[in-house]
Amino acid sequence: MAIKGIQCPICGNTEMFERVQLTQCEELRCGCCDTTLTERLAKNEYQKIISGIEAGVRSMGALVTEALVKEKFELFANRRAALVKAVKADYVDSKEIVRLCNLILDVRPGDFLAEFFKVANSSTYREVAEYISGIDEEENAAYMELVLDFITRSLRVEYINPTAALLERCSNIFAPEVKQKCYTRFEAEAGLVKAGIYETGISRDVFLAYSGKDMKVVKNLVDFLESDEIGLTCFAAYRNLQHGRDAVANYEKALREAMDNCSIFLFVSSVNSRSFSCDAFKVEMAYIRNSEMNKHPECRNYAQLPDKYKKLRVEYRLDNKPTPLADRNVREFFAGLTYVEDYAQLTERLAECMYRPFEDYEEVDSQNEVKRQADEIAKLKAELEAQKMADEIARLRAELEANAKATEEAKRKAEDEARLKAEAEAKMKSELEAKIKADYEAKFNAELEAKRRAEAEVKSRAEEEAKRQAEAEAKRRAEEEAKRKAEAEAKRKAEEEAKRKAEAEAKRKAEDEAKRKAEAETKRKAEEEAKRKATEYETKLQNAREQGFEIENGVLVKYNGSATEALIPDVVTSIGEKAFWENHNIQKVVIPNGVTTIGDGAFAGCWSLRRITIPNSVTTIGSSAFSVCVNLTSITIPDSVTTIGESAFSRCSNLTNITIPDSVKTIGDYAFCDCSSLTSITIPDSVITIGTSAFSNCYNLTSVTIPDSVTTIGAFVFGDCRNLISITIPNSVTEICNYAFWFCTSLREINIPSSVMRVGYHAFVGCKNLTVRIHKEAKVSRWDYDWNILRDGLISKKVKTVTYS
Repeated sequence: MAIKGIQCPICGNTEMFERVQLTQCEELRCGCCDTTLTERLAKNEYQKIISGIEAGVRSMGALVTEALVKEKFELFANRRAALVKAVKADYVDSKEIVRLCNLILDVRPGDFLAEFFKVANSSTYREVAEYISGIDEEENAAYMELVLDFITRSLRVEYINPTAALLERCSNIFAPEVKQKCYTRFEAEAGLVKAGIYETGISRDVFLAYSGKDMKVVKNLVDFLESDEIGLTCFAAYRNLQHGRDAVANYEKALREAMDNCSIFLFVSSVNSRSFSCDAFKVEMAYIRNSEMNKHPECRNYAQLPDKYKKLRVEYRLDNKPTPLADRNVREFFAGLTYVEDYAQLTERLAECMYRPFEDYEEVDSQNEVKRQADEIAKLKAELEAQKMADEIARLRAELEANAKATEEAKRKAEDEARLKAEAEAKMKSELEAKIKADYEAKFNAELEAKRRAEAEVKSRAEEEAKRQAEAEAKRRAEEEAKRKAEAEAKRKAEEEAKRKAEAEAKRKAEDEAKRKAEAETKRKAEEEAKRKATEYETKLQNAREQGFEIENGVLVKYNGSATEALIPDVVTSIGEKAFWENHNIQKVVIPNGVTTIGDGAFAGCWSLRRITIPNSVTTIGSSAFSVCVNLTSITIPDSVTTIGESAFSRCSNLTNITIPDSVKTIGDYAFCDCSSLTSITIPDSVITIGTSAFSNCYNLTSVTIPDSVTTIGAFVFGDCRNLISITIPNSVTEICNYAFWFCTSLREINIPSSVMRVGYHAFVGCKNLTVRIHKEAKVSRWDYDWNILRDGLISKKVKTVTYS
């Protein structure tokens, strides 16, 4: 249902409304967002409206709703007009703009202009720049020229790129002359901003009065106050006042406007600024003092001026050197206030100032004037309501007369309908009697037919019973004959089964005897073979001991020989911990088939070891098994190995290549650490986790292929691989741990896939030539503490991060 002149204040709907009945009146409800349009109407207002009016005037609620919605839109229009006037003024009052924006958002939440100007006048420069980047120019085409005009008038370095992008997006909605005007104005202002020329266009929270000799301190102070942590806006003449064109003519006027519109006067107090030769003391402090005295001539001197008439002020003191000529005026200006000397005290004092209530500073006369204006408005509104009420009562009386006529017409129609209903009932009664008679006759005929059929059914059943009995007798005789034959057949089969079982039992006994004899012979031969093997094992064990091998229960505990080549006896099934520990003579070792484990530190420190054969029976290479085998150049790991322990090949500095088979599931921490001659390595698809520092300090390693099975890249895995140029991270990886690519200085580019959920602490530290590309669908929920920060605390300017599709 469309109602002319009504629009939903929430969703903007003008077409679909429904009337909802309340206890005392009807109301309108939006058919799109379900908002009730009379929610603001108080109960006592309903009572006032309907008093003295008959019960039939409930439709008046719809009219009241219409009036309220109209009033609400008029209020919105007036506030919107005031906002546009405020943003187009020569000097922008940020606080007034924010106030108007809040009032508009109360009436119409989500209004684009109110939201934009609230952000532009109350947020940090970075937040404003982000908001500009997200503006939908098509949806808000009607407001784009006003928005761009405001941004250009208060242009900052941070706004230049997002504003240029917004202008480009607006090219398709602007007329050519409007587009050219916007571009010309923007380019002119952007040129001034890039040259360091600013104008005071937006009011600030803090006005800084200072001496030019303290400029370094002042700049640091401004950066601190405008940081995200503090979040205040500052006015400082060195950056905010116009320089260059018209500087002399506009300087003093802009300075006075800035002081009038800033909330807090911050005096950077030093021996330089507490001087009659400094404008901060001689001009700016004097202006504040004189303007306050001029507003209150009833006070004979400044000491009598109450604090509530004074602008909020803070003295930030850099030194305590005495300045006799100025100290007295400074003490009088900051009467009752202690100075602050560090950022912590300054932050506390500024917080007290920003949250100080403003009600005490309002003038009594202003309050009386506001009350008088409010009374007049209320009086005019009451008169208007009374006139509207009288008009409405007259309209409703006319409507009641029309309703009475309609009621009489409805009564006449009801009588006609009753007469027609009686005639219809009489007709229906006669038809019902005829139907009952017909039904009775039909029922009598049906009962006769049923009796005839029942007699026929009895006769048929008797015949069927006689036939069934005859068939049953014949069937009984047949079954008795079949039973006799079955019993004879069963007896014959039982005799045959007994004969078969006797024969099978005799055969089984013969087979058992033969099996017993065969087992006894096999046992005798096995005992002789075991005795022979035991003798042979003892002989081999004795020979091994003579060669320097200490063997216990198949474990090679220690090799004490001095030979350069060692053929480990085949009685060994496991090489124990430190079996060849720091044997500097051994150059070649042959491990027999049957050995399953190479223990921790088994060949650690064997400097002269050049060749070693590992059989296919080995499944585990223990921790530090070949650590510091500096002359070992190559080694073949068989397909049977599943685990490579911690530091297994660490510091094998001449190891140039190694092939890891598909059977390996775990590569331990530091497994190939300090293998400085290793140039490339292929990790099989079976590996899930690469341990800490597994390939760290492999200086000549240039490329690595990580398979799709790996889910975690451990800490320091490729640490200090200085010549590592390329690496591919598969879509299976979910975590890159701390320092994973520590100082991979030759690494140029790395793609982080969409599967990665965490990038660890300093994961790419020292990668000075690296560009990190992050997949646009990556859901990295955690970037541990500044992952691109070097150890010395300096941000690496070469590390770049981009998003790729």
